[in-house]
Amino acid sequence: MRTLLLALMLGALGARLPAADEPKPAKDQPTLKVGDAPPPLKVTKWLAGSEVKAFESGKVYVVEFWATWCGPCVVMMPHLGDIQEELAGKVTVIGFTAKDASNTPERVDEFVKKRGAKLGYTIAYADDRETYDSYMKASGHGGIPCSFVIGKDGKIAYIGHPLFLDEVLPKVLAGTWDAAKGAAELEAADKLWDKTFEVMSKPNGDPAAQLAEWEQFSAKWPRLAADPYMTSARLKLLVAAKRFGDAQKLAEEMATKASKRNDIAALGAVADAVTVDAAAGQAALVAVGVKAAESALTIDGETATALIRVIKTHAAAGNTAKVKEFGAKAVTAAEKEVKDDKDAIGTLRVAAAHFAAGDKAKARAAAEKAINMVDAQNAGMKKYVEDQAKKYTGEPKSK
Repeated sequence: MRTLLLALMLGALGARLPAADEPKPAKDQPTLKVGDAPPPLKVTKWLAGSEVKAFESGKVYVVEFWATWCGPCVVMMPHLGDIQEELAGKVTVIGFTAKDASNTPERVDEFVKKRGAKLGYTIAYADDRETYDSYMKASGHGGIPCSFVIGKDGKIAYIGHPLFLDEVLPKVLAGTWDAAKGAAELEAADKLWDKTFEVMSKPNGDPAAQLAEWEQFSAKWPRLAADPYMTSARLKLLVAAKRFGDAQKLAEEMATKASKRNDIAALGAVADAVTVDAAAGQAALVAVGVKAAESALTIDGETATALIRVIKTHAAAGNTAKVKEFGAKAVTAAEKEVKDDKDAIGTLRVAAAHFAAGDKAKARAAAEKAINMVDAQNAGMKKYVEDQAKKYTGEPKSK
């Protein structure tokens, strides 16, 4: 699952992702495994929820490692809040994050202030990497999000992606979780998830067939079929299939749930789904997207991304006055977010802001500027920026 999601996001950059069954060198063999006692949590500051001084016998805990820069971590956080709410009094969920160059105390504090209260579970921060290393490095896991379930016996029962917690926790609570058998079942589920999501994400496919693939997966793994990634993909396919009644119902459900958790990613998915050509003329559906975009803007503040999203939904609704109003704000915000004269990604965001605001000439100029910022020797990044620039220019030419 993680490999597929990363491949979809980073494949254009030429990043190589290790195979799941690739053998590790002997020196990298994990020293922390399922069945072991968990290391203690060394926390600098508890940012949300109640302090957990120790793992108590007879109780179940989830320790999930995340960072502010980790998109998949942020996507999963509302799901963890749902788990905590559903299993309140039975399970304690702890989101643990540690300081690094991009995960500074200031960024963590800002993130938690925006979203922490509504996430609904305990969040801990450490200003060193000791706890992170004692779990993540020791278990041989290099990617986040990654969760560790500590069972009633005080031993680690599960290590893996938090998407699978819905399958693991009920059995851990009931005392029926078999780590070896469960791992094999989840490995099979993971492979089927990858296959299904890959089909659902295929551009220009047959939406009816793609939805049928999801329905087959849902029949076997209903909880996994309702995860944030599958749900967002399903909404897009419902719109593409012109099943607008079903699309609107799902969009409303997603937006309501997202507002409860300050879930910007889900609100963004709803907003994005209504800006495609297939949704043209569907006023009620588009109105749900406009409301979702504006809710995300309220939570996130006037970032370029949030403003561009609002512009697109108002454009889909035919509200030219709002497009003009937010267009200027989006361009200003995007220009402020450019870090330096080598920030090609930030400059692409400027192009996106101009394009959303209706100024295609300035969008093209910004996109071509972004291309020329990239070191020619960085072929993966060069191709990625060029491909993204085509959204605003067609076929931009670098100098």
